[in-house]
Amino acid sequence: FPVTICQFSVGNVSGKFYFKKNGQIQLVTQENVKITFSEVYNSGSMSYIDEFVITDQWGNKYVFNQKEWTSSSHVLGSAPPVSPSYISSWYLKKIISASDAREINFNYTSPSYSLQYEAGFATSYRTKWQNGYINGATEATYGYSIVSILYPQRISSIDFPNGNQILFNYNLARLDYAGDYALTEVVIKNNQLQKKYVLEYDYFVSPTCYPQSSPCTAPLS
Repeated sequence: FPVTICQFSVGNVSGKFYFKKNGQIQLVTQENVKITFSEVYNSGSMSYIDEFVITDQWGNKYVFNQKEWTSSSHVLGSAPPVSPSYISSWYLKKIISASDAREINFNYTSPSYSLQYEAGFATSYRTKWQNGYINGATEATYGYSIVSILYPQRISSIDFPNGNQILFNYNLARLDYAGDYALTEVVIKNNQLQKKYVLEYDYFVSPTCYPQSSPCTAPLS
């Protein structure tokens, strides 16, 4: 039966795992880590996984509980779209030191809009064939898939136990994703500004799309 492979990469550890039939986690890669999780139940059955905790070989804990939901809509002809939603990502929320339990906290913002992109498109044709000839009009049926990120997560700051902060500023309105903003500044602070990195972007037009002036043909680079 098909299984979902989950991937993780944090600190000095990375790897893959999946859930066995008995609900236990099976590592695909032989990393010296321990992975636990907590669930949310609805009417006696598991609704979704709320949190993953990865413990490395030194005892440091990495807590993933900032969730990003995705919905996939599949439309075929005049049939109503089917849009199941699921958690597609768990983002790192905190790191807990094994030696003194100090924490590094990761903060996120979640815009009120969703991000959408077309995942696939197909066209099928049907006609009547009689006595070696086409007899009647040709009918076309169109189908497509739209993927929507319902609660896109944007890291806003990282807080260190000594008071240092890293801030992430998003001030550039994107053309390829209407309503979204690109990361423009990374600021490092210790009560006052220490360093600031400014990011600049440009767009390029894909020669395979039409019309060339459409925002969908101008991905951010």
